[in-house]
Amino acid sequence: MASEGKIYVCSVCKQEILVTKAGAGTLICCDKPMAEKQEAAPKESGMIFSGFQDIIRFAVQREEEAAQNYGEMIGRTRSESGRKLLFELQEDEKRHKDILLGLSRKRVEASEAGDVQDLKISDYLAETPLRPDMSFQDLLIHAAQKEKQAVDLYTDLARKAAAEDQKKLFQFMAKQELSHKLRLELEYEREVLAED
Repeated sequence: MASEGKIYVCSVCKQEILVTKAGAGTLICCDKPMAEKQEAAPKESGMIFSGFQDIIRFAVQREEEAAQNYGEMIGRTRSESGRKLLFELQEDEKRHKDILLGLSRKRVEASEAGDVQDLKISDYLAETPLRPDMSFQDLLIHAAQKEKQAVDLYTDLARKAAAEDQKKLFQFMAKQELSHKLRLELEYEREVLAED
């Protein structure tokens, strides 16, 4: 059973999932059961932050992990178009890290204008475990669902943040991850849905 507030990690791709609602069954990623993360997990939202810079450090770590995961995925896929997409996503995560390192409260405030569209295409598709022979379509679904998990995490943290500047920072990060998800879903729409 997946316990609320616990973080589970995939032994293959190292993806982490914060459980926001308890449920029966076993979490599966890359065709393997996920294990509860053993490091000290703070209470409630899964995280406790002492301030703006603490949140930035957490987000930078997530971006580094995402870039590393995409790098590992590049080596596991046989699809040339899939490798190209994964490389671009890996570079996006590195750029996102650089943005976070240069982020100020002023920039977060300025970013409040304009929403990012959510096509929700991947929200309704069956989860695809990572495997070397996966099709470009499955790779798009897998990557979009990973981005959705990041959006959900930051959205949940924003909802639970006590301080207004922390809430705005989490909303900013959720918007950044949503833009990655949108890019993948537009690619899915162009490459897969257009064929149907």
